[in-house]
Amino acid sequence: MKILPSSEYDQILKYSVYWLVISIVIGVVAGLASTLIFVAFDISNKVRSLHHWLIYFLPFVGFGIGYLIKKYGSPIERGTHLLIDEIHQPKSFIPKRMSPIIFITSILTQLFGGSAGREAPAVQLSGALIDHLSHILKISEDNRKICLIASIGAGFAGVFGLPLAGA
Repeated sequence: MKILPSSEYDQILKYSVYWLVISIVIGVVAGLASTLIFVAFDISNKVRSLHHWLIYFLPFVGFGIGYLIKKYGSPIERGTHLLIDEIHQPKSFIPKRMSPIIFITSILTQLFGGSAGREAPAVQLSGALIDHLSHILKISEDNRKICLIASIGAGFAGVFGLPLAGA
């Protein structure tokens, strides 16, 4: 049995601890983002079921959301495609405004009776938050790709209430 030299062992240990910490952070952030979306959608559905008249405002809310995304959304109007493009061909970081815009527009759509799934907002929110965090932590481009992939998977799994799959 060959024993690793001390320096190589230390390097492997450091690398393993680094990814363990990053994985925990991704799991926690994606889990919180998914939970936030889940709870907000649940509240929106309950409010809408008590106030059926809200549906009449859906066209106006839709227009407002369209205006908001057109004015402030570039390039985030591409949604999940922006995350996937950043994985394959990184150009820059995902804009910070993606998180609040995605969250607010998804909740408004749901509240006023529009058709909005939980998956895309959870994936986009998780990906945007982790990408912002990777910028703050100065994570390398290759490791950023790994973090984005993991956050997309964790956000998707988390919205279905699968915490171990998300982590």
